[in-house]
Amino acid sequence: MTHTRLPDAPVLIGPAISLNRAILTLALPAVVENLLQTVVFFSDTVMIGWIRDPAALAAVGLAGTLFYLLMTIFGALAVSATALVARAWGAGDKPRAQTVAAQALLLCGVLLLRLPVVYFLAITLGWGLAGVWWGTAIDWAGRTILLWFLFRRGHWKTIVLEDEE
Repeated sequence: MTHTRLPDAPVLIGPAISLNRAILTLALPAVVENLLQTVVFFSDTVMIGWIRDPAALAAVGLAGTLFYLLMTIFGALAVSATALVARAWGAGDKPRAQTVAAQALLLCGVLLLRLPVVYFLAITLGWGLAGVWWGTAIDWAGRTILLWFLFRRGHWKTIVLEDEE
């Protein structure tokens, strides 16, 4: 088993200032986007509040909560996928970076396809649990077709597995 030495602790004066500036420069657009999303949610709540319908106001609150839940899930997926792709890319392992990016897109695609289809069939059409099952089946069929096309492209023939001992 090989042990790797951890790098020394970073210097807190000098390079840390430029690192903080770089982090803030990268984070600022995401912070502004999140603030604007909050403003949109707040303004939706205010406008629906003028209608004076408790059911409509509750619906806006529920929709906002679901939106933030999905935004949190996809945000976490994006952050983790970005870190893994950057790590592989930085190590010069472009095929690994492409594999991680494709897997992340496939995972997001599962969530982006299954959830709306299940909602449409189960809630909108009123199929209930049968709609959930049909939506799941449609999702599996769609992913199977997608993976078949990816398989037919033949990139899997060039993948070399290495022993990581």
